[in-house]
Amino acid sequence: VVSVTTYTLTMLHELNFLFQTVNSCLAARSGTCSDCLQAGVGCAYCSEEVRKRKLMVCVLPVATVVQEISSDYTIGFGKFVDKVIEPQTDMRPDKLKQPWPDSDSPFSFKNVIPLIKDVDSFTAELQKERISGNLDAPEGGFDAILQAAVCKKEIGWREGSTHLLVFSTESAFHYEADGANVLAGILQRNDEACHLDENGAYIQATKQDYPSIPTLVRLLGNHNIIPIFAVTNYSYMYYLKLKEYFPIAEIGVLQEDSSNILEIMRDAFVVKCLQL
Repeated sequence: VVSVTTYTLTMLHELNFLFQTVNSCLAARSGTCSDCLQAGVGCAYCSEEVRKRKLMVCVLPVATVVQEISSDYTIGFGKFVDKVIEPQTDMRPDKLKQPWPDSDSPFSFKNVIPLIKDVDSFTAELQKERISGNLDAPEGGFDAILQAAVCKKEIGWREGSTHLLVFSTESAFHYEADGANVLAGILQRNDEACHLDENGAYIQATKQDYPSIPTLVRLLGNHNIIPIFAVTNYSYMYYLKLKEYFPIAEIGVLQEDSSNILEIMRDAFVVKCLQL
């Protein structure tokens, strides 16, 4: 029996729930989920019910596929947005508390569900999740990947198990030097250490730069973690190029409503497990 340990990273951001084909806010001419939210709480296509359904569609199939592959498995879930700092975050106190109606405060990365075997508990915890947001796309995924890799105890990675990291996003990414060049002068290099607090939140995001691509390749290799990128057409080329740097990795294109996530996960998991 193949032992499989799977951790899913996804952005929880207003843009994550932008699906033009189901936009029910045409009267308000909403082109993004943030436009929709600002148009009013009655804008159904960004309702809490819709947001939760999109999250469940995107994440729960991971558990389904892992169960198909092995009876010896654990699954977990983390979420990311980006560094909470100007110019990409609205730093007004009320927006730092709640950037959108019924949303969480902005954050960089949170380890929400450490690796567990109980799918029912996994599902119940997902139901509690809410979106967050900032002023641009959620491009802080490299911080999340690094923390997921090096926080072995906190995430719950098992020895002797196949380690899979499912990374789901529709945005590109910031990388080393963007902290200084794009943001407000974050000069300190990433120290490649685990910095999660008791709530699973990354606490050095505004003090340390993003990691580099070679750093992620090396750390994921050192910890025997295989990345699987489930991305939209918008960001596909970014991650196709990124994939080439990893000795073992996989990529799949999400449909706008994420309905093909099951197919992507099944194909990627089976192919990668057979390669090991």
